[in-house]
Amino acid sequence: MGLTSSFHPEEPCTESQGICTLLESGGEPEVSDSVLDAIDDFLVALAVPSRRIDNLETFNQGSQIFKDIGCESCHRETLSTGTFERFPILNNQKFYAYTDLLLHDMGVGLSDGAKEGNAEPTEWRTPPLWGWV
Repeated sequence: MGLTSSFHPEEPCTESQGICTLLESGGEPEVSDSVLDAIDDFLVALAVPSRRIDNLETFNQGSQIFKDIGCESCHRETLSTGTFERFPILNNQKFYAYTDLLLHDMGVGLSDGAKEGNAEPTEWRTPPLWGWV
């Protein structure tokens, strides 16, 4: 998001964002640790979108096609949460995410030229399809 924090104290400007270094900073850091903690709590407790199955027969047909063409190799149907001492209600919950949340090297043809964290420009995270299936 382009904000500094105790985790990322430097402005995250890339070579292709020349204007980034010219703009005024929102403070040092721009996001305090207490705000980061509040955002983290919010995101941990945020529910995933519910499954939309308007017609079970159509859903089952689509599900079979999804599996037959290999989508399931990266877009895994279900994931489970671990254990959360702070939010025990979230322990061991199964949800339909349709992702493995992993980075996959998609090759030079899909490279966006931007390295982010440990992700190389050719690596992409499998996007969740929750709420779509």
